[in-house]
Amino acid sequence: MKILHVTTDTNYGGVQECVLGLCRYAAVHGRRFRHHVLRVTAGGMEAAFRRYADLHDAGADYEHAVSVVGQVKPDIVHLHMPGGRFPRYAEQIAATGVALVENIHCVHRGARIEEEVTSARIVNSRYVYGLQGCKERLHIIPHAIDHDGWSEVQSEAAREAIRAMREKEFGIPAGMRAVGRIGNITGWEKVADFIQTVPFVLRRMTNGCPPPAFLLAGAVHEFPEYAGMLTDVARMLSVGDRIRFLWNVAKKFVFLGALDVFLYPTSREGYCIAAIEAMSMGLPVVTYRDSAMPETVPPEAGELVSVGDIQGLADAVISLLEDPKMLAAKSSAARNLVLKRNMPEAVFPAYEQIYEQCAR
Repeated sequence: MKILHVTTDTNYGGVQECVLGLCRYAAVHGRRFRHHVLRVTAGGMEAAFRRYADLHDAGADYEHAVSVVGQVKPDIVHLHMPGGRFPRYAEQIAATGVALVENIHCVHRGARIEEEVTSARIVNSRYVYGLQGCKERLHIIPHAIDHDGWSEVQSEAAREAIRAMREKEFGIPAGMRAVGRIGNITGWEKVADFIQTVPFVLRRMTNGCPPPAFLLAGAVHEFPEYAGMLTDVARMLSVGDRIRFLWNVAKKFVFLGALDVFLYPTSREGYCIAAIEAMSMGLPVVTYRDSAMPETVPPEAGELVSVGDIQGLADAVISLLEDPKMLAAKSSAARNLVLKRNMPEAVFPAYEQIYEQCAR
């Protein structure tokens, strides 16, 4: 069976992991699904995708989409669109008679909800599921982590190397905690709120607990000006020298392994892949109680506060740093949840079942 994935950018967070993960899973496990990917840009993931799928260029605004459908002759066209918005060109694809499924990876505030989700077959959050009435056509499927990248850092030797890297490359002395974030650098993901939290944490640390190191990393290829603004904000708040701006980190699980707490204020999320990856490394997540974050990060695995509550974020970070027992308990719960819910073997068979149903 041929599956043609249509996506705006195969370098984009949860979209990337969903598409690449499905392609990888089918290839590694000898599934009868053959995956193709139609995209505008592939970025640095080009080689990874070519290992498991056939890539096709969409052209400007997917002008070649229908011709690629005719070339590949897929059994399923699987759309991966930010916000779940049914794109204009999808109507042309639908006219070819190929069965369509669509992922809603996030929901944009202020958009017309029915317009975003009416055409959806697959969602990745109960938050999105509850926004409209076509429930018989919706299937809630969480994101799966990149098992290849994750497994590389699970041995004791790998963890020892990460501990050495903390001090050598990040300048974090032994015994100092580290609070960090890695993910796309965009305004709607509230990255500036991470920076605004830092001075609150530094001012309010008590009980003789030393202040942590702060590390900020993420992809800046889409919004380099926003990344520059973030460093300006840090300087204005007099914390520019307290935050290590690492930006485009190649090995995200290595970076996560150097942290103790994952500070990730965000909004408009479905199942948040950045939070899931952090939890897979045993990191409690401090985030906003917004969109699908409560279902991604249950109370036993982190701390959630109201959107915009910077002091609440700081208090949550401090409570974890000053209570080693609570930090350890939430760390264990976070990791165990991902091992049960977000491994490829728990996720991708659900997609394959839907493919089978839609192709009948």
